[in-house]
Amino acid sequence: MKPLNGRAFTAADVKFTFERYQREGVNTRYFVNVAAFETPDPLTLKVTMKKPMADFLVPLGSFYTTLHPKELVDDGRIEKTGVETQPLRRSFDHECSCAAR
Repeated sequence: MKPLNGRAFTAADVKFTFERYQREGVNTRYFVNVAAFETPDPLTLKVTMKKPMADFLVPLGSFYTTLHPKELVDDGRIEKTGVETQPLRRSFDHECSCAAR
């Protein structure tokens, strides 16, 4: 991924975000079946489920399950700062299409 706030966006950022969703907010229901999140290396996130659940993939790709770096939460900027790390740029027209960069 491209540098984020002067550093690379890593699996640790994804782990932090998902653990936060697991603890609080409107997305907690998506993560109740997660037993553990692990980051064996900077580019890999391993998710261990309590039981098989194919539908878990749906919220991972959702527009509403955003990923963000820990420092935006720590210093409160999460409420006012947008960070884009996706390989797609979303375009909100009448068809709500996505365009690749």
